[in-house]
Amino acid sequence: MSDIFFGMEERLSKSTQKETSKPKSKPLVRSSTENLNFGNISKELNFNNSEEGYFKVRPKALVASTHNPRPDWDIDDSWLVSHVAVDFDDIFESNMASKCLVKITELETDSGVKEEISFPTFDDLLGNPDESTRAQYEFLVDLAKSIHQKGQIQPIEVESDLESQTLTVVEGHLRRLACILGRVPYIKAIRNEGLKHLSKESKIERQIAENSVRKNVSIWGVYNLAVGILDSNQKLSVRDLGQKLNISKNFAAALKKLYLEPSSQSSRILQLMKENKLSSKSIIHVLSIKSIKSQDEWLNKQPGLTISELSDTSIEPKVKPRGKDGRKKSVATIKIKNKDNCVKAGNKLLTIIPKLSELTDISNVETVEDMIAIFDALEKYLLSDKHN
Repeated sequence: MSDIFFGMEERLSKSTQKETSKPKSKPLVRSSTENLNFGNISKELNFNNSEEGYFKVRPKALVASTHNPRPDWDIDDSWLVSHVAVDFDDIFESNMASKCLVKITELETDSGVKEEISFPTFDDLLGNPDESTRAQYEFLVDLAKSIHQKGQIQPIEVESDLESQTLTVVEGHLRRLACILGRVPYIKAIRNEGLKHLSKESKIERQIAENSVRKNVSIWGVYNLAVGILDSNQKLSVRDLGQKLNISKNFAAALKKLYLEPSSQSSRILQLMKENKLSSKSIIHVLSIKSIKSQDEWLNKQPGLTISELSDTSIEPKVKPRGKDGRKKSVATIKIKNKDNCVKAGNKLLTIIPKLSELTDISNVETVEDMIAIFDALEKYLLSDKHN
């Protein structure tokens, strides 16, 4: 695709040179989308018809669509403003001395002027961004560096919004953010005006297909995709939901249950999903538990999920009484549930401590009463000053 763009740019450059010596031709008659600003914010590389074409567009002039194809993604325009000081009013990247933390310097080399770009580390960002966005920021930095060094290989997909006179991103949100972060003057785009008739559910299906080719979406992202689909159609069957999300029927049923019955589920489940601390199997299992209290108890027992991570600070911790009526226990007891275990434990004690057989005249435990006698002898043996 990059070769196509380079060829288009070359032909555009040649045609522009020829136009300087020839009278201007009659402008091409287009649809109502011609009212969009294709002069300042974009450069037309090729125009196939009234609804599709290849462009180079100012990244900051593009608007993110309401259905973000990365549902588990947190960094957006406002995040870049707050933590990197990106100036969205400077669409043309003309104010190079701005407060933006990303700096571009021009160096003179033997082969000509070369741009050098520097990005702040995550720890040097403004406003102490949440640690959960560290990996996302570092991913965007790597993508921005790649675009600076190698150029943008894959164009993004955009459509026009005539009411706001803007171009909206359909696919390629992360490439747009990377170009904005890297202060790239133009981003390659393909106009696709044939998606306006699609429902939100259909657009979500497109974004699922788009992301499955690149990187697996997190559990939290899958849940947000499910919410988007169920918002449009709450009566959608579990089977159809699973097929649309490319997940198992059991997992789809769990997500639908979370969506439809949030008040009957532990709030910790969504919290832990967002923190990427629950697998799909864990979610299926914990939602099979009926009471919220039992769900919380099960979560507390899982390795890697500490009490502090799971506790609700708005609720005072309950102290379990140590004895009857809350009184401190004065004796220690042991409980063995059935006869077979009593026989097994008693005979093992006789093997370990042969002295118990002498104290009880029992050489083989066969009943619960035998085990009680062994325990009585064990108490005397342990408390005796004689160890022989």
